[in-house]
Amino acid sequence: MTVTGLIDFGDAFGGRPLDDMEVLLRDWPDVDRAALAVGYGPATFWDDQGRRLALGQLRLLIGVAVYDLHAGKPAEAQRDLADLKTLLTSPAIG
Repeated sequence: MTVTGLIDFGDAFGGRPLDDMEVLLRDWPDVDRAALAVGYGPATFWDDQGRRLALGQLRLLIGVAVYDLHAGKPAEAQRDLADLKTLLTSPAIG
């Protein structure tokens, strides 16, 4: 038997696949998205050059930034804000 991958359901939301992708790409921003799209299979959030996924990530990051600010986690909030700035300048949002 050859292991070709590993599925870790620790961050799975059990909802829309888009929600799982948002969390995955926040935690591993440097993942090869093209390879992920091929392995994931047909999904509407790949069809629009990632715009739907980027907008979902934007929603997620805003919520996480607000949580981190209210939870008194300034370092995490700064990271969230930096991630927001990067996302807002991405071609998918533009």
